[in-house]
Amino acid sequence: MPVKKKYTPGISKSFHQTMLLLFVALTMILLFMKIMFF
Repeated sequence: MPVKKKYTPGISKSFHQTMLLLFVALTMILLFMKIMFF
């Protein structure tokens, strides 16, 4: 239990960073598709 409590903030921080990166990547892909096809 103490170990989980200790490592939770780091995991959540990295999780938020990966979510942000995925969001940026999706936006870039959508923009690229829009430029290519429209």
